[in-house]
Amino acid sequence: MGPLKKKKKSQGMHGFYEKRENSEILGFLEPIFA
Repeated sequence: MGPLKKKKKSQGMHGFYEKRENSEILGFLEPIFA
């Protein structure tokens, strides 16, 4: 249960940073395509 919980946590953090990165990229491109 320990490793499973750790894996799930790291996956969640990866998804969080990935989502943040995507939103920052969209925020950067939005004024160019607007």
